[in-house]
Amino acid sequence: MTRNGRNGSTPFRGTTKATKVAFFVYSMSYFVYILYSSKCNRYYIGYSNDVQERVMRHNAGKVTATRNCRPYELKASKSYETELEARREEIRLKKMKSRIYLESLINGNW
Repeated sequence: MTRNGRNGSTPFRGTTKATKVAFFVYSMSYFVYILYSSKCNRYYIGYSNDVQERVMRHNAGKVTATRNCRPYELKASKSYETELEARREEIRLKKMKSRIYLESLINGNW
């Protein structure tokens, strides 16, 4: 049975064809970031689509992996067009396991 003589789903209410296209074309940036804790003298690497909000979550103790070494300071971040690219870069940096390499990225070689 169709509703009001139409088959299929109802489009978004109050949207026009132009806004629907813009909705699907919109691209969100993702960031890989490096945090530093002076308390524990450690770096932390992560990725997010909102770096400032993510740093606040780390410093509020809402991230288990970083809870004991608060506060953290954002040292560097780099944007990527897709989540997949950001995630791959995060994994690559974590596999390096090199403090010297992270510090070179922080000093502008990223």
